[in-house]
Amino acid sequence: MGCGGIGDAATVFYVNFSNVSLLSLTWDLKYQSECGADLDLWMHTQALGEEKEETRRHSERGPFHISPRHGRLEHGQSMCVQIAYHHSERASHEVSTVLQIEKGRAIKLWLRGQTLGSSEPFTPFFS
Repeated sequence: MGCGGIGDAATVFYVNFSNVSLLSLTWDLKYQSECGADLDLWMHTQALGEEKEETRRHSERGPFHISPRHGRLEHGQSMCVQIAYHHSERASHEVSTVLQIEKGRAIKLWLRGQTLGSSEPFTPFFS
């Protein structure tokens, strides 16, 4: 999704969702841990306290922020979704998300980003 140095401005992408069907639709964009579906088998399954659960959710999301994460579109309507990657620590991040259309398909989306140290050279590529 993006590459930058520590402290750089967030890398931001916009995705436009359009409803081209004749029916209204509701959609949700969830992190894999929020889906209640098959989480990776190596994840710790012991019950966690509320504070530990929030810490786990934050570590799964990494420095990604998605807004809005759900919506409803009538026939012909569009909605823009912002996905931001914050360059807060030197690391590579990869997060799995699922776009779920109510009474429709679920699509797995991977978000990836990398933050380099302030002295590491990089060449940004824009598409």
